[in-house]
Amino acid sequence: MYLAIVGERCQKIAESRLLALPEVAEVVRLPADSQLSAPIADHPDSLLCIFEKRLFVHDKYAVVAKDALSRIAKLSGLEICPVECERGSSYPLDCGFNALTLPDRHMLIGRKKSLAGPLKSLVSADTNQGYAGCTALYVAGTVISADPSIEKAAKSLAVPFYKISGKGISLPGYNEGFIGGAGGAFDNTVCLFGSPKYSESARETEEFCRAHDLTLVCLEDAPLTDRGGVKFVEI
Repeated sequence: MYLAIVGERCQKIAESRLLALPEVAEVVRLPADSQLSAPIADHPDSLLCIFEKRLFVHDKYAVVAKDALSRIAKLSGLEICPVECERGSSYPLDCGFNALTLPDRHMLIGRKKSLAGPLKSLVSADTNQGYAGCTALYVAGTVISADPSIEKAAKSLAVPFYKISGKGISLPGYNEGFIGGAGGAFDNTVCLFGSPKYSESARETEEFCRAHDLTLVCLEDAPLTDRGGVKFVEI
């Protein structure tokens, strides 16, 4: 069974569809972090990083999100690790916890220079992309992204890479969003905040799922939208 972690602005239809999945026991919504810019203030991929049974989070946000984090820890057994580090609403101060994790390979991809202190030493492949967690999905042992620096990092680790165009992903408040922020995955299931009917990147991801015999769940009947992703944690 899994716990699904989403932002507080997650659409109700998306939450309902997550809870309809037999593998999802509960959905936990994260409150916004006032230190981040409003469009991404509640985005899980900007708020925390889960790696090797630990949940890394900014120390001040740990106070704001105390109830949600306590619930996550209680259900999952994850160790909550508050980190004191510089934080802000602009790059690179907003991406201290934005990393791509490859749990089954015990690997983490991120921009070492931007990451919060404890995460720097855990980086398996350094990348120029500060928003590594936002720009890529890790699905069925494969990294999916439109970002060339993420592709380079994945290939340096001998991890399969599936390139998409990155087109058709919206992020309210910005010009565009990214595939990592538009979904999440567990086991043989991929969940997207949007439908292949409307988005090129969603159609490309659907093709990947079909080729690898994966189940694609559309959490919204709308164009693909970057909502900070869904983090699935085994419980």
